[in-house]
This record gives sequence, C-alpha cells and structure tokens, in this order.
Amino acid sequence: MSELPVGTVTFLFSDVEGSTRLLRRLGPDYHSVLEEHRRLVRDCIVNNGGHEMATEGDSFFVAFGRASDAVRAAVDAQVVLSRHPWPPDAEVRVRIGIHTGEAALVGGDYVGLAVHQAQRISAAAHGGQILLSSSSKQLAGELPETVSMIDLGAHALKDFPTPEHLFQIKHPDLPGSFPPVSTAELGRHNLPVQITRFIGRESEIEQVVQMVRQNRIVTLTGPGGCGKTRLAIEAVSELVEEYRDGVWIVNLASVTDADVIYRETASALGMSTREEAGLRDTLQGFLRSKQILIVLDNCEHLLEGCRDLAAWLIELSPEITVLATTREALNIGGEAAWRVPSLSIPDSDSNLSAEEVLEFESVSLFIDRARLALPSFDLNDSDAPHVAEICRRLDGIPLGIELAAARINLLSPREIAERLNDRFRLLTGGSKKAIARQQTLQALIDWSYDLLTDQERTLLARLGVFMNGFSLSAAERVGSGGSIASDEVLQLLSQLVQKSLVVADRRGERSRYSLLETIRQYAGGKLVASGEALDVRDLHLQWSVELAESEHLGLWGASDQSSLQILDEEHDNLRSAHDWAVEQEDASSALRLASALARYWWIRGDLREGLERLETSLALPSDPLAVERVKALGGAGLLCTWLADVEKASTYCLETVKLCRELKSTDLELTLILALGDLSHISLQRREFARAQAYVDEGLQQSDANHKLLGPRSRFLMIDAALADERGDHQAALQFIEEGWSDARASGLKVSLVRYASRLGDFAWKDDDHLKALSHVQEALTAARESADATATVHILNQLAWMLHLLGRDREALPFAEEALTVSERIFGFRDPALLHSLGSIQTRLGFLRNASATFAEAIADPDSSDSHFGALSPMPEERVTDTLIQAVMVGIAAISALDGDPLSAARLYGAAEGLGEKTDWEQEDPIYLASYQAAVDSARAQADTVEFESVWREGKSMARDEAIRFALATLSPKAGELS
Repeated sequence: MSELPVGTVTFLFSDVEGSTRLLRRLGPDYHSVLEEHRRLVRDCIVNNGGHEMATEGDSFFVAFGRASDAVRAAVDAQVVLSRHPWPPDAEVRVRIGIHTGEAALVGGDYVGLAVHQAQRISAAAHGGQILLSSSSKQLAGELPETVSMIDLGAHALKDFPTPEHLFQIKHPDLPGSFPPVSTAELGRHNLPVQITRFIGRESEIEQVVQMVRQNRIVTLTGPGGCGKTRLAIEAVSELVEEYRDGVWIVNLASVTDADVIYRETASALGMSTREEAGLRDTLQGFLRSKQILIVLDNCEHLLEGCRDLAAWLIELSPEITVLATTREALNIGGEAAWRVPSLSIPDSDSNLSAEEVLEFESVSLFIDRARLALPSFDLNDSDAPHVAEICRRLDGIPLGIELAAARINLLSPREIAERLNDRFRLLTGGSKKAIARQQTLQALIDWSYDLLTDQERTLLARLGVFMNGFSLSAAERVGSGGSIASDEVLQLLSQLVQKSLVVADRRGERSRYSLLETIRQYAGGKLVASGEALDVRDLHLQWSVELAESEHLGLWGASDQSSLQILDEEHDNLRSAHDWAVEQEDASSALRLASALARYWWIRGDLREGLERLETSLALPSDPLAVERVKALGGAGLLCTWLADVEKASTYCLETVKLCRELKSTDLELTLILALGDLSHISLQRREFARAQAYVDEGLQQSDANHKLLGPRSRFLMIDAALADERGDHQAALQFIEEGWSDARASGLKVSLVRYASRLGDFAWKDDDHLKALSHVQEALTAARESADATATVHILNQLAWMLHLLGRDREALPFAEEALTVSERIFGFRDPALLHSLGSIQTRLGFLRNASATFAEAIADPDSSDSHFGALSPMPEERVTDTLIQAVMVGIAAISALDGDPLSAARLYGAAEGLGEKTDWEQEDPIYLASYQAAVDSARAQADTVEFESVWREGKSMARDEAIRFALATLSPKAGELS
C-alpha cells in the first residue's frame, strides 16, 4: 500500500445504522453479517486507493489522498451493500460521511479538526445515504455520469460553530429520498471549537453539569491556567439540548472596560450592537422570554461589572442561567461557587512505571501535548519519574503542563524537570492564538498579581517564604510589618484565598493555607525584588525556632501526638529555616532549631538527616559554653545512640552531661536528664550495669525534682526494667514496666505507651501467655502506626513476626518481617541483619529455601558491621550482638542444609553456632524455640551416621568465627541459585 496522504486529506467515516437492534434480532448470527459487511466495504476501500485507519465494531475510518477516490469508494460500497443477499430481516444499511481538510499525521494517526468534522457529517446521515462537505464536493472534480449531487443546504454540526454546507450523493441504484439530516438547528450555541483533546476530568464535568442544573448562578474559581474556561466549555456542551434557546459564551478576556460588558453580551448572542442607546433595554426584551444558559468567561478583572450583569440576568427571567469563570467568586445571592481542582498528580514518594503514571490526568495531558510538539515521543519507564515530577511540581495546572510539554522537542523530561526552578524562563512560547497572558506562565501570574491591591501584593510576596503551607498565626507573625498590621493579615489572607492565589484547607481542626508551588516561586521573586527578603526570612527563622522549641516540650509530655502533628505539618518550613540559618552562619538559631527537633527526628525515623543537621550546626563558629550548643550536643548524642554509633554517642552525651553540670543553667535541666537517659542505655549495652544504674538513679532524681514531664521518667523506668531483668529479678522488671505503662496510659503519652506495650508483650511471652503477648504487641503496632512512630514500628514489626514464627504461623508472620526490613532500610539506611535473620527463618519454614539462602547470606556477608546494625534495635552489649546474631544465622543455615539433604554441613554449622554461644555466654531460653531447634537437630542427625555427625559437629565447634562464616557462605552459595 502507498504511503499515507499528508497535508490536505479526505476522510470517510461509516457505520451501520441500527446495529444494536440488528444485534438483538440476529443474536449469534450477527457476527457473520458484520464480517460480511466488513469484507464488502474493505474491498471498495482498497480498490479506490483508501487507507483504512481504524475499524471498530461496525464502523470504518478511512483516509484518501483524493476526494474523488473517496466518493467512488462510498458509491461502490453502498451499491454492493444494497445488492448483497442479506439474510431475511437482516438488511445492512450503512451511513457514510466525507470531508476534506488539513490534518497532521502523529504517530501513525491523524490529528486535526477535519477528522472530527468528517465524523460529525457521518453521524448526520441516514442508512444508505452518503453525505459530503462543500470542500469535498469542490475537490471531487468531475464525477462519473451516473453520480450527481443534491444540495441539502447549511447545517450545524455538534461542537462546530460555523454551519457546514452538506451535499448528498445521488446514484440510480441507491435510494434518493431520506428524512432530514440529523443535525442540530442553527443558532443553538457559539461554543468555540477546541483544537486539542480534552484530558480526564470526567467527574469534574459531571459536577459542573449537576451544579448548573441545580443552581441559577454557578461560578468556577481557581488560579490562572487551572483550566476553568476549558472545563466550562466541555460541561456546557453537554447542556446545549437542555436549553431551548441554547448556550452562549461571552468571552471577556480581552475586554478592558466594564462599560462594554453588556455590548459584548449582546454581540455574543448575535444581536446588533451598532446602536449603543437603549442596548440594555433591547437586550432585556430579547432575553425576557428565553430559556438560555449564558457563560461569562474571564470575569476577574471586571468583577464589579460582571457581578452586576449576572445579578441582572438571573432577575430578568427565571429561565436564564449564568455560569461564570473567574479567579474569585462574584459574591451575589444564590451563587454556587466551586473551585476547579488541579489535575491529578502522582505522589511525591512514588516510583511508578510509565503505565502506572499514565493513570494520572496531569501525566496524560503532558503526553498528549508533548506528542503535538514531537510526534515520536513515547513515555518509557526511565522517563516516567521525571514526567511525574514535572506534573507534581507544576501542581497539576494544565497551562503549566502544556507549556512544559511544548519543550519536549528541545529537552528531555529529565532536563525539563531539572530546569523547573527557573520555570518562568523555561515555560514560554505557548500558542500564539492564545491571549497574551496565557502564552507564558510569567504573564499569566502577572495578570493576577496586577489585579491585587498594594497590601495584597506585599502579603503574597511575604507568604512566598513558607514551604508546604502555613497557619494563620504563622502568616500573622511573618506577614505583618510595615504597611500591614498583624490584625489586618486575616482579611488580606481571605482576599488572596478568594482570588485563588492562596489555597485554604479547612479539613482539620485548624485551617491551613498554602501557595501552589508555581505561585510560591513567583511570590519569592517578588519578595527579592521588594528588598524585604532578608528581613522576612529572618522573621520566618525566628518563628520556626520558637515553634520547634515549644513543641519539643510537648513531645515529652501528654501532648506528644498534637506536637507531632504540628511538626509534621511544619517540617518543610523548619528545614528551610534551618538551611537559612546555616547559610547566614547564624549558629545560635541553627543550634536551637536543630536541638529542638532531635526527638522529633528520632520518633519519625529521620535519624541521619537529623544528625547531619545537628553536626552542621555544631560546626558553625559559636561559644562552646552556649546553652544552645550544649542542647545540640545532647540531641546529637540521642540520634547517634539510635544509629548505634556507640562511641560517638558516648562522646556527645558525656560532653553534654559535663557541660550541664558545669553551667548549672535551669535551661539545661531537661537536656541533662535526656543525656543521662542516653548514657544509661549505652552503659546497658556495654554491660556496665552499675554505671547504668547510677545514670538511671540520677536521671530519675533530676526528673522528679526539676521536670514533671512523663516522657523522660518513662524512659528511665524502661532501663530500670532491663537492669532488673539482667539481675534475674523478673518480678521487679515487670513492676517497672507496668508502672511506666500505667503512667503512659493515664497521661495519653503515646510514644511511651507504644514501647511499654511492646515490652509487656515480651513479659507475657516469657510467662507462656502467648495470646496476651500477641495482644500487647498488636496494640503496640497499631499505636505506633497511628502516631507514625517509625523507630518503634520497625522493632515491633520484627517482634510480632518472630512471635508468630515461633507459634508456627509463618504465613501471617511473613508480611510483618518483610515490612520491618523495608522500614528499617528507610530510617536506618541499611538492611538490618537481625531482621534478615527473622525473615530468613520464616522463609525457611515456609519452604522458600532459595529466598532464605539469599537472605541469610546477606545477613552475615559483612559481619564486622553487624554490631552497628543490630545495636540500633537492641539493648544487648555490642560485643555480644555480633556473635549472637551470627550464631542465630548459623542455626538457620544449618536447617537449610538439612532440608537440602546435606546433614554433615548442617552438623558443622550447628557445632559452629554452639561454639559461638559459649564465647558470648548467651543462651536461648524460649522453650518453643528450643523445642523447634532440637527437632531440627534431631532431623539432621537422623540423616547421617551418628559417629560421623558428632565428629563433624566437634569440628564446627572448634572453628574460629570468621572461618565459620566463610564455610556458611560457601554452603549457601549454590543453594541461593538452585533451591526453590
């Protein structure tokens, strides 16, 4: 077949009239009739040089290089179909439409209005009829003697404002008389033809349609570029048939004088506007008896005039409805205002494939518009994250996305995403047919900005300093000053919300406000231009420090969940403020802010970021005896403790305690208590029990005397319980845990409650009350997840997985073990060997031996780092952690060897595990585990000669640790690749 025609192309659409009725009548026989129809029509297309573009159901879409070929194909098809011997009651009647026009070939498909117009002409025809447009008639040239044309006159086609002159093909073998063509009456609307596809927003269209049906005046609001006009046009096009006198759009975008609004309305309705005198009366007489929908588009710069016009229209007649698009509501009685949402965007932490991101409307729009600029563009998995980032950072605003997509012929998606920090230079060059302010993102926002008062402009610029939103109190603190009094901020903020430049979120207990990222960057530019940037950023920093210090105390008391929520909301602001303090070398502010956030970072699992910020602050030039510096040392000690960097943690905490005692400042009372808590934990790890007890006793004394916060006291009770456990005083340990549990429950201190519930689970397990143990641990997990307590969550997930494993409920245990590993990797930055051991044990029991082999191999691949990994989750002393963990992994690998029919390797590994256990002086006391272990050993022993088994066991027991590890890895190597 020859190449597809380009440039001026003639399109033919056809389908079977009444195909649904035919299907009902014929049932299973319909398929053969349909296939015969396709064969006959396809032969006529091919014989006349047509290119079949698509066949769907009973329809054809065909392209021809010449209009005369399309006419001949249509006539041949109708003649062949009319002569064909169809089954009784199964006559196939096909309607055909032909139109010639310009169309672009994009990725093998035609794009252009001519395609849609040909389809509309086909839809207007009746079965057996051929309709063609005036352009096709003119280009068809001289037709065969048997073919002639009947002039049917001008007809309105759906979605096309200009009537189309239609002609009917006449042939002696075809019917010559048909009912009137199926087109709408002329003069039902003046909606503009859209040259690009409308993407998504099906639910929004339905929402607008329902609002218009239920209200006399509807206003669509939203920032510039969010798609208000396009959404309005798509919605009202669904309503044309519901209004006897049609739907009419009054485009006010280029109108600058409110005095001419009535004239523009009259002009849109097709009325003569040459006589200004009496125009309003004439308009009133014209509209009084009309059932009509009037769309006032782009009202924001003519707000007063549009408000007057809309109110006048709905009072004029009960059958007039008004839909307005504007940045802010008209604020008239009976108005239903609705903010147009942005297109759906991928989450910030998503790593989706190309197929997955296409489910988001913003991405679909980007792809559609990118293909207009570069027809060969196709989204792949490597580009998908960058396109998702573009759509996300442009807030799902259609205009911004379209402007970004237009750059795809010059830049890759990654390059576009990287340049979005300078988006106002990047996103230029929109459609030249668009009004000037919509050709660049800068011009669009300039338009909105120029409509603001001086005070509104000043406040908007200052609000640009906030990251990811702000509260009213924050806006009052940072946004006031100079020409704006604090008590004026609320009203100005309300006006910016009404004008769609600030977004208000009232879903929570406290209202929260934000700027779309594009608006925020614009406001930031205006702030710099105003000369106020340094002062405003300093105010933002002061507010951030005070907020963090206030909520830091809340994290140690009964309001911990409220403080966590506030810090979650403001975390991006606090990060930005800390960056500014470091940039300005404001050591005092940087130290105060970072130290106040240390516990928050610990709870949320942002340990590495927190430590980096603390150490960056400590590196700034400052007074070594400054209170804020001592607090930062304590915060660094806390995070190092939980990152299991024991030496660094000890150094930080000892220095903190030393300075607190020297300075004797009341501002350091809590800092001293917290550092004593960290030192007690470190001493417990080192098995320095007397020293740990001394730190606990001093910490409790300081806490009871100087601080009434329950959080620090709760932590000391936990260490007291661990020390009692080490002494073998199980009852005393349980009493400490129950006391802490009771205090946490009574006070609502959820952070402590989570950890005590977990420990109660351990004690119930030791008492062989397994159901009670599971209940406590599940309660702890629920509370940890509700409060997003990441450091507790990872430990409790592993605890629950291991308990379920010991009870033989491995299928339930598996997802908890996998999640524990995932969370641990996120917050600690590694795949913890202890968690790998749990997962490998569960995989082994489930028979997933290949997976288990790989898991165990990973757990001991780097034994020298195992202590730092597991130390983050265990109070065990560091020198015991590594060997105890390796001992446990050896037992797991031995079980795999036995299951794989290699009992002697299993014996050597069991022996190696026993040897390590003697060196660490640690024994597994859990009876369920011991019974399972003994059963596995007995099973392996039964597979081999007893004497040889015992001999190999003794050899393994005498192996050095590193030798045993090498042997275990060598044993696992083939299994990881071969076992299933």
